[in-house]
Amino acid sequence: MRNTMIAAAALAGLTAVPNVGQAQGYSYGNAFLVTAGVGVPASVGDYGEDTDPKFSIPINVTGPIHKRLGWIASYSFNRLKPAGGDLADCQEAGTCVDITVHHFGAGPMVTMDLGKTHLYVGIEAGADSVGPYERGGERNTYLSISPAAALAIPIASSPWSAVVQFYSDTFRALEDDGSHKWKTYLTPSVAVGYSFGRK
Repeated sequence: MRNTMIAAAALAGLTAVPNVGQAQGYSYGNAFLVTAGVGVPASVGDYGEDTDPKFSIPINVTGPIHKRLGWIASYSFNRLKPAGGDLADCQEAGTCVDITVHHFGAGPMVTMDLGKTHLYVGIEAGADSVGPYERGGERNTYLSISPAAALAIPIASSPWSAVVQFYSDTFRALEDDGSHKWKTYLTPSVAVGYSFGRK
């Protein structure tokens, strides 16, 4: 949880943003946008000792509420692999599998103009479906919190944008001993966005 708060403070969630290309007359929160990208889900802290990253595919939709305030809804498909002691244990047992995290979330978002580039920050609450950690293991669903930030660069006068984004996903996982622990992975990614529905 501490890593999530640090990420939120440093970046000021989520990873979809409305396109506001000035050449086309877009304004803050004045359009919807769909983004799709690819990134790397790097786990940190204790979770980083047990897993290594493979890839992430974030897909996001956002829309306006009022002026700079908007909303965001997201899904991301994340793959990690066992590492450290978990890798040694599953190799010995012959049960190693890639770890899948399906992330679903939604929350508020705000925007800021940085010349022709635009900054978007937000935070989501949602759920992560995680696992299995070994062949034949169980998949579990946990509460998640995801602060995020993105930079969108309009492409000429088109509704397309190039997007650089970063989000931190923290979920409250159930441990083998029955206790719960917050686990975090950080995902930088690049995406392409398409805006529509300009008012």
